[in-house]
Amino acid sequence: MSKQIYKTLHPEVKMIDADKGIVEYIASDESIDSDREIILASGWRFNRFRKNSPFLNSHRRYSVDDVLGKVLSADLVDGQLVERVQWAIDIESNDLAKLGFAMTQGGYLKAVSVGFTATSHIYNSHEGWEEALIEAGLTTAQGEDVYRIFTQQEQTELSAVVIGANPNALVKSYEEGAVSEELLSKCGFGTDESYEFLSTAAAAVESPACNDAFKAMIGIEMQRIYSYRDNNFQKSKQPSPDTHAKKLAAARAVEQRADAQSAFLKQMESLTK
Repeated sequence: MSKQIYKTLHPEVKMIDADKGIVEYIASDESIDSDREIILASGWRFNRFRKNSPFLNSHRRYSVDDVLGKVLSADLVDGQLVERVQWAIDIESNDLAKLGFAMTQGGYLKAVSVGFTATSHIYNSHEGWEEALIEAGLTTAQGEDVYRIFTQQEQTELSAVVIGANPNALVKSYEEGAVSEELLSKCGFGTDESYEFLSTAAAAVESPACNDAFKAMIGIEMQRIYSYRDNNFQKSKQPSPDTHAKKLAAARAVEQRADAQSAFLKQMESLTK
């Protein structure tokens, strides 16, 4: 199975129809990204994607809750992959889509990430490299900064990162009225404890000392809060019979998770001081 590759852009968003939740994004272009890679626009293929063109949350496919909408069209325009998306704001139960679209309307959520598999690519100095540079519009000297060029790729999905990308964006969208308290609550951040975490996380990610690894940990915690926003099912579960040793091991695991959680929160709070 081909490896999934994800590339993120932070484009200007064009609102097409706010009532229907239709937005247009630049999903990809031919610029050199942070991985020192280029995706040739002429290489985009949509054979599988046109049959099922999902718009997802953070490249997650584990639940219907992760489907934010659908991609209506994908076109190549002047070296850019331009995609028109319809957020699923008409689905009553899709609170995450409503949250993401509200943040998009307010200008707090702009990034989209295209998921694809590489059919053909060339590494620096390999056979065909000069031809690929010419197609990318680069000189040999400019190509020295490029590690790889994707010459043909099959799109599999398009994603927005609603929960976990930037807690600061979520806090600002709420404080400035783009997102309602009711919607924030439905997405798991309605309790004092969860909102306090969100506020602290928003301040922490702005700290120069908050590295990418710790930002990822904050994102994971935000996803956990969203995923377990309705945990009533846990209360109804009856403990199954088990051996004494297994019960002790389970209790120790709970304690270890609690200690790790406490250490994580202390480290996050230290970044805000």
